[in-house]
Order: sequence, then C-alpha cells, then structure tokens
Amino acid sequence: MDSTDSAAVYWFAELKDREYTGWRKAAWAIKSVIGGFVGQGPSVADLVIARRDTGEVVSSRPAGDVTEAGQMLMTARRELFQMTRDQFAAEWSLDAPTNGTQDTGSPEPAS
Repeated sequence: MDSTDSAAVYWFAELKDREYTGWRKAAWAIKSVIGGFVGQGPSVADLVIARRDTGEVVSSRPAGDVTEAGQMLMTARRELFQMTRDQFAAEWSLDAPTNGTQDTGSPEPAS
C-alpha cells in the first residue's frame, strides 16, 4: 500500500468522553451553567484519531458541545475515507507521514 491509499486504511476516528474529577469536575459544571446562558458550553468529548494497527492515539482535541462533537466526528470520518494519508495528515495537523514508520504516527496499513 502507498500514500495514495485512503487515510482510513491507516487511522480511525472516535469520540472519547471527557472525565473530570475533583476541582475540574466543579469547574466543568460551572462552565456548563454559564455556557447554557450564552449558548456555548464546555467540550463534552475529545475527538481522537488513532492508528489502526496499534490503537495508539496520534491526535486528541476538544470536540465541543454535543452537536459540534457529532459534526466533528462525521467530518473526520468522511475525510478519512475521501483523503489520502498525506492529505489527511496535513488537514488534521498530524505528523507528516513520510515513510510509514512507527515514529511518524503513520503506520503501515493493517492487514
């Protein structure tokens, strides 16, 4: 397989719920209440992009509120199938996959 393969051969995207404990949980609750008044709450999940072969996370970013998180996940998954590995890496600011080795975050395709 080469760099013209779909990025979905190399990576997958998913949402991971954010887990807060202690003071962060209290801060999140306060932000939620305030966000309810201004129409923008804190992020409820992270969009995670991981390698198919090892499951190693190569990107994790706040996905926004429930609506934004769903839209962000759909965009990431669509682009994984529509873009090549190099295009997706550039679009989502992943390490530049030059040779498919372990240290670039761009694995060889899973069999």
